[in-house]
Amino acid sequence: MENFVYGTTLKKIRKELKLSQKDVSENICSQAMLSRIENNDVIPNVMIMQQLCSRLNKSVDEVLNHKTSHPNQQQAQAKELLELISYYHSTEQYTLLNKLIKDNQLLDYLTDDSQLQAYDYYKACLLSFYDPQSSQALKLFEKSLHYTYEKNNNLPLSDMEIMIMCEIATHHLNNNSFSQSLPYINQILKKFERPDIEHHRHELLRSLYNVCLALINHSQLELANSLIDCGITWAKEKHIYYYLDQLFLIKGIMKQDTHKINEAIELIKTMSHVRTIASPQP
Repeated sequence: MENFVYGTTLKKIRKELKLSQKDVSENICSQAMLSRIENNDVIPNVMIMQQLCSRLNKSVDEVLNHKTSHPNQQQAQAKELLELISYYHSTEQYTLLNKLIKDNQLLDYLTDDSQLQAYDYYKACLLSFYDPQSSQALKLFEKSLHYTYEKNNNLPLSDMEIMIMCEIATHHLNNNSFSQSLPYINQILKKFERPDIEHHRHELLRSLYNVCLALINHSQLELANSLIDCGITWAKEKHIYYYLDQLFLIKGIMKQDTHKINEAIELIKTMSHVRTIASPQP
């Protein structure tokens, strides 16, 4: 784990501030865990990262942006930064996401196509959050897709490619262009339904939710229902609850709108149950 630099930087800052491991770790994690983090034996989750950095009066991105010239460490920093960007997006902390993405040094760490693809995707998501009809966001989504995607190939779509296609389709629907969204939606359905393809990213559910909601607004209920069912089935298999309650909710609303009241009630009950399971326990 020596390639990861978060722990090394954390230790350096702690010593500069003349703080003990006990001072920094108190009510956050054990001293033994902090020692392992500082030795880069483990990588803490983002919540612990934030708490430790806050204890040192630093932001997470300040720590992760600490410069290094070692290529392996630069790759590790790129991975850590993209994980932080993903976390801010998933938790809808858009002020922090905007601050991090606007950091001009961030691109210095990103070298391969998959990293640049992820960066452009999250930047486009940020633009779409503030303006769902943003033409700049669409251009960034398309640029992001083209880093790895080639038309007319038989390769399975990656999780990121599916997420990008969902957002491109959503953008076209938000701009009242169903015909331009349809090729992307058909590809998503075709690839997502293949049982031989493994998908892992929880963010897929949010992307599916976005395009399903846009389809419902265009009265494309059959297509929306197909995508919702894909998402629900996959989430159940992977035991993922992120945005799953929202998929049950919009499916229930569709049933209600078609006067299938009993089915709608059951779906809303399921939504409430999923939300209870997903909520952090006190």
